[in-house]
Amino acid sequence: MSQEIVKIIIGNQRIGIAGLKEIFDAIKSMQLHGDASIRAILLEKVKRSNYVSPSMEKEYADALLKFYKKSIGIQVEDDVPAGITFYILGPGCPACDQIARDILSILVELNMAANVEHIRDINEIANFGMIRTPAVVMNKKIILSGRTIPRLQLKELLLKEIKQEHQS
Repeated sequence: MSQEIVKIIIGNQRIGIAGLKEIFDAIKSMQLHGDASIRAILLEKVKRSNYVSPSMEKEYADALLKFYKKSIGIQVEDDVPAGITFYILGPGCPACDQIARDILSILVELNMAANVEHIRDINEIANFGMIRTPAVVMNKKIILSGRTIPRLQLKELLLKEIKQEHQS
């Protein structure tokens, strides 16, 4: 039986962790107390089936603890990658792939740095509250849903949303 991959934000990147749900279940059954002991055991168990660079262990441990707390209903501050992040939501159909290519080329044309991630997993898409694809999310705001638009229109939309983001 293969382990499910769960993506969490570590540093400024979304990283897939194998077997995270099983690890969380095991930690819950241990009834541990104190962040330090939970962090240490989370990291130890994750390293058994995932590569963790020694230089990134602290970032992994912090992110794992935060994600674990969220999973048991403890409110924690959400991680948001620095700057602007575009999420293209869709199963990998030609329309979704075209939107991803268009966004990348528009960002190059504008000489703008941004994180761009194409999310194809239906469970991850559901986390955005999105049921109609293709869709584009900028940071946490849905800016396009259930349709494609011509590249020029997409560029105008991105410029408008980026301008609003910088004003807030």
